[in-house]
Amino acid sequence: MSTLCRVCNNESSKIFSKKVLKKYNVDYFKCSYCYGIQTEEPFWLEEAYKSHLVELDFGVIRRNIDNLSKIHCLKRFLTPMNIFLDYGGGDGLLCRMLRDYEIDCYNYDKYSDSPYAQQFIADDDIKPDVVTAFEVIEHFQNPQDDFKNILKFDSEYILMTTSLIDFIPENQIEDWWYVAEDGGQHLFLYTQKSLEIIAAQNNYHCYILHINNILFSRHKISKLKLLFLKLLNRSKILRIYYSILSLTPANGVWKDYADKK
Repeated sequence: MSTLCRVCNNESSKIFSKKVLKKYNVDYFKCSYCYGIQTEEPFWLEEAYKSHLVELDFGVIRRNIDNLSKIHCLKRFLTPMNIFLDYGGGDGLLCRMLRDYEIDCYNYDKYSDSPYAQQFIADDDIKPDVVTAFEVIEHFQNPQDDFKNILKFDSEYILMTTSLIDFIPENQIEDWWYVAEDGGQHLFLYTQKSLEIIAAQNNYHCYILHINNILFSRHKISKLKLLFLKLLNRSKILRIYYSILSLTPANGVWKDYADKK
């Protein structure tokens, strides 16, 4: 059994089946060219998205803290990084945390009313320097089409997180937790090659900053700066950085209050 890869249109062959949402037998396919893994055409999405949060996603707060540190740090080493759009930002918690530290961020999520960022919801006309998409692109039903929703903002940078197949032994992929069949929302699992294809098709350079941190940049980044960015994206460094950041005043809270009052 085979199908076409939803990233590069090459042949993908069935490699295993999983019970999605604990009830549907779903086939998974691996591409012969980019080695990405995709589900069969998903028919269960309405049920999977009854809530924008997956029941077993216990790491959501920790991720937001790490992402706050990551953005706050990267903003000091890459330019321009002035206006941020958090694509697929869910309830807007990260957007609010960034604004607390005076980072001009807006939330964009068609599945959520963004309760933490109600007054900072982005529209299609915003012109961000950076689009962030944290734990988003694995949810894309058809990456070729769905990536266009990020690319339409024509930002200088796209900063993403998604766990890459490259770092998982082949004999462990079927039982990999990131397949996340219980939640039913992970539809495409990427390799570095599949992301490089998407980047090249849209005039970006693709950089893997850490195991699950990906940066698309309109311009080439020097080897020295890239080495430094990779170091900054390590979990221990991010948590040390947050420990320091948390001691500084969150002046953005009062700035937004005054502006919106």
